[in-house]
Amino acid sequence: MSQQLQPLCGVLDSVLERLAAVECKLGISPSAGAAAPSASAPAAAAPSVVEDDEVHPRLAAYDEHMTRALTPFTDSCNALGSEMEGVGNGVRDVWNGVRQIVALGTKYKKPSDVPTALQPHLKPCQDAMGSIRSARLDRKFDWHLKAIMEMLACVSWVVMSPPPAPSTFVKDTIGASDFWANKVRKEYKNKGDEGGKHTKFCDMMKALVMDLSAYLKEYHLSGLAWNPLGADFS
Repeated sequence: MSQQLQPLCGVLDSVLERLAAVECKLGISPSAGAAAPSASAPAAAAPSVVEDDEVHPRLAAYDEHMTRALTPFTDSCNALGSEMEGVGNGVRDVWNGVRQIVALGTKYKKPSDVPTALQPHLKPCQDAMGSIRSARLDRKFDWHLKAIMEMLACVSWVVMSPPPAPSTFVKDTIGASDFWANKVRKEYKNKGDEGGKHTKFCDMMKALVMDLSAYLKEYHLSGLAWNPLGADFS
């Protein structure tokens, strides 16, 4: 991956290229709705999330996913020291950004061009990804950071249209992430409590992706779910 932060949709452009590669391998023509909007395209007006007293089941389930899987992962980052704590906080910011998009889906009808409509709302995720990518860490965390950047490709599920199903696409990102995580596991194998902290980091990252895949399979089987009775997304 490039080490430079790309503006606006640059980060998701790169991860959507991976999705296109998967589609090519499967002999699938990329869906027009799955393409990321150009960073130079004018941004649509961003609707705000209409708040009410009751949390939608999809959003409540996402919050449970964050508690169940994201918090243990960020805790594993914290255990590795202040540098990785900052990276873990960045990953939480990405997940919080996705939460806002899930919340939009509970309030609004599906727009005709999902990636373009969501462009203004992707920026918090993109900014957080850029912060993680540009983090200056001790060299011993090189493989950790590369594993995380590969894992973050899964975030593009919010703008994709199947096939493949979002849950399948997210699960498939584990292979690229594990390539680097397995190097971490090998490096810190049989190194006592300290080594155990690095191994747990790898395990919790994989568990985070697996839990997200399970959430998507239940609530966003065919892409980001919208509200057919909601307000127009404009």
